[in-house]
Amino acid sequence: MMGDMPVMQRGGDQAKVMNQVNQPALADMLREMEMTHDRNEIMVVIEKVQSMPAVVRTPGRGEGFKIAQGGASIFSFGHTAGCIETVVAVLGFRMELVRPSEWKKEMKLKSDKEQVRAEAIRAFPTAPLGRLKDHNRAEALMLARYGYQKYH
Repeated sequence: MMGDMPVMQRGGDQAKVMNQVNQPALADMLREMEMTHDRNEIMVVIEKVQSMPAVVRTPGRGEGFKIAQGGASIFSFGHTAGCIETVVAVLGFRMELVRPSEWKKEMKLKSDKEQVRAEAIRAFPTAPLGRLKDHNRAEALMLARYGYQKYH
């Protein structure tokens, strides 16, 4: 199955986080997959993510510090992960949570988004990964490949 995570608008024009997971659409995507595959063949592999509210130094006159990932972003990140896990669990699909460092190490990838995208282009030459901003699609494809190799 190939498709981007379905999202819907969240909040108004002034919201810091503009989109959120469209849970009904995600459920529909998974149900559609079930129509063409045996349920026992389906394993949903999800990154076991965590926030990174690191404090970074801002060099220059009057050096200071800032939070690398703000509260709204951290909350949104956790909300997204929770939505995905909940939809998968409610539908009763098998699910594995895997840390990014674990699957990337197994796939011989680094944290460099462009390196992951380049490897995904080699592995999936027809996938729509031509733009630099397609690194999230590339990571999703490589995570899926990891899941297939590990759990199939």
